[in-house]
Amino acid sequence: MYSPKRRFRLFRTFGPFDRITPSLTTSLTAYNNAANGVWVKITASEYSALKTNVSGINVAGATDATIAAIANNTNFTTGSLMFTNIVSSSTPAIPANSYMFAVSLYTGANISTVKVYANNSTSSYTNFTQVGGTLPTTSAAALSYYVLKGASTPTSTSDGNFAMHSTDNINHGFKQSVGAAGVRYLSLGTPSTSTTLSSSFGTGTAAAFAIQALTTTSKQW
Repeated sequence: MYSPKRRFRLFRTFGPFDRITPSLTTSLTAYNNAANGVWVKITASEYSALKTNVSGINVAGATDATIAAIANNTNFTTGSLMFTNIVSSSTPAIPANSYMFAVSLYTGANISTVKVYANNSTSSYTNFTQVGGTLPTTSAAALSYYVLKGASTPTSTSDGNFAMHSTDNINHGFKQSVGAAGVRYLSLGTPSTSTTLSSSFGTGTAAAFAIQALTTTSKQW
């Protein structure tokens, strides 16, 4: 027979509900040691586990099928860029009131200047704000995967665009004729909220960058 005191102790042993740490194996120590707001590099299998274990997942930036088409047969665009995909069924938006907690991208070289951005509109390509710190070094000619420690704020109260920025003059994963609506981008040094992605390939080119974000409207970490 349990005493009230013992029931209290049993209740206290349970911490906040967390679906991220059970999804990590190889990268668990690095994640636990990271400060809030730090992106931690993870493996492909850990990224896949996040998709399974975190409830209410939404994919932004590019669907799995679009990412696979780009990564398996990639044409590249080169330069120091801030870039995003025009929203379509193949390249969806960040849903309103969503926490962005993981990202992936394809680059043609090892680079360590990539930053993650989001805005508050699917039709306006400005007002981007940075999410978390700079990503750890990417893997050359491969998909790289990251999880954000302690995501605490939804990106926006309205649907928005997921974007990335890099100051390295390298190849970014990009492909035309993949069924997407097109891309917006700008070659620049450091973006600000007033930066407008004024260059574009229109819907006729069906282009996409190989970038993806995992989001959920329910905080589970």
